Amino acid sequence: MGHVGLVGVNPALLRQLDHQLSSDFVLVAPDKPDHLFEYMESGGALVDAVVLGLAVEDAVRLAQRIHTYDKLVPVLILSPPSTSEELKR
Repeated sequence: MGHVGLVGVNPALLRQLDHQLSSDFVLVAPDKPDHLFEYMESGGALVDAVVLGLAVEDAVRLAQRIHTYDKLVPVLILSPPSTSEELKR
């Protein structure tokens, strides 16, 4: 079973993912980034991937912090096209 952390993701997108993904995935949607870290540190299931939504401030810094826990966790940052080049750098 895969665990996916979703931070700052639009509630409608969260509902759509929850509805469309198979039961092989558990969605973890904390209301604050720090709660994701509490979940990761709690000794429970490991997070297999993280999605950072448009509402996340300083997403790059948050992704870097996630990688201090596990460098292999994929982090997907949702962003408007106007900021994608900046995020790539």
